[in-house]
Amino acid sequence: MIKIVYFDFGAVLINYEKFFSKICDDFSLEIEDFLNLYDQFCSDLTVGKMTTNQFWQECIKKYNLKNAED
Repeated sequence: MIKIVYFDFGAVLINYEKFFSKICDDFSLEIEDFLNLYDQFCSDLTVGKMTTNQFWQECIKKYNLKNAED
């Protein structure tokens, strides 16, 4: 019986640097500030205590993003 399937996303399947740069460009955010916010939630995201949608809601709130729900 399979109990866990683990994927190493850290630059193996997803290049976070390009992904985060695109987000920052799209919403005119400073990359360092965004990375600091991400670092605050990284552990919770990694272990499933927080979903990516919940993290994005935190971003919308912190940066007062408009048209960012999707």
